[in-house]
Amino acid sequence: LRTFVECPYTEKFWENIGKWLRPLVFPYTAELDSLNMLFGIVPYSLGNHCVNHCLIYCRFFIHSETRNSNKPTLNKFIQYYKYILQIEKETFIVRNELKLFSKLFGKIVNIM
Repeated sequence: LRTFVECPYTEKFWENIGKWLRPLVFPYTAELDSLNMLFGIVPYSLGNHCVNHCLIYCRFFIHSETRNSNKPTLNKFIQYYKYILQIEKETFIVRNELKLFSKLFGKIVNIM
């Protein structure tokens, strides 16, 4: 838990993620608090699917960075997440579901 929430570097990372995701989070929840960061936003909706997807990768990114003795930063995360979304997009294209990709992830692609 300390690595994901209480570490000064991850606290700053989450603060920056919260500011970055604010346009996506606001309609669904008033605040991106530590509980939402760790477990995602409920109930499920298309809007918070995108945010929850991003939060899963935020947690993995924190794990990877701290495991390699690096500090997680928003800029490095955005580059990493762009790559993840490109893979997701290619998967949706192969399945002929590009419209669904746009519906699920279009807003987060727009803020990148």
